[in-house]
Amino acid sequence: MLHKLQSSVASNLTMKLLAGTLLALLLALVASLVACSSSLTQALTPEEKTVAIAQQTVTTPSAFKVISLTISPPNVNRGEALSIIANVKNASTTEGSYKAGLAVNKILESSKTLTIPAGDTQSVSFTVSRTQAGTYEVSVGDVASIFTVIDQANLAQQSNISNTSSPPNNSSSSCCESSQISNSATPSSGSCCAPPAAPKVSAPAPTPLPPQTRSGGCCGN
Repeated sequence: MLHKLQSSVASNLTMKLLAGTLLALLLALVASLVACSSSLTQALTPEEKTVAIAQQTVTTPSAFKVISLTISPPNVNRGEALSIIANVKNASTTEGSYKAGLAVNKILESSKTLTIPAGDTQSVSFTVSRTQAGTYEVSVGDVASIFTVIDQANLAQQSNISNTSSPPNNSSSSCCESSQISNSATPSSGSCCAPPAAPKVSAPAPTPLPPQTRSGGCCGN
């Protein structure tokens, strides 16, 4: 019985020694890896350190900025397509991806992903059309603009109604009114302001009487 107890105690001590040895080896390995990493970092030049840090940094959306938005043409007919072009700049120090989303009246309609080098600017284009007349707001990022859809048939109908309801052009009345207002000289015959004058008829010249002869000399005898 005593022998079995001694054997059990010896076995427990052996297990503890092995566990301690394994833990020591693990700690030594971790310390060695940290030392190698530190020495490698110290061996890098400042430029290499900058590149290594940039590669480890994830580019955030705030590094990208929409700098302009162009709509061509700004006025279209119903169902006619227009082009929307946005210029996006990557203000970070490393290449990154940007998802450009096009919103029409605050509703996301389309999106495209751009891969932009550090400090570079790229453009992205979208095509939009609407069948209902009105004014629409479009935005990409923080930049917004508007375009207008025109109903040509409705405009033509309104133009016809306006022409029909306008008063007839009475040139004779306006001519006379303007003549009366300006107190101009008497209008010539046949103008819109006066009837044509009757032609003048010359009166016939009187027929001369024949000379009277008196008989009997100067006394009339």
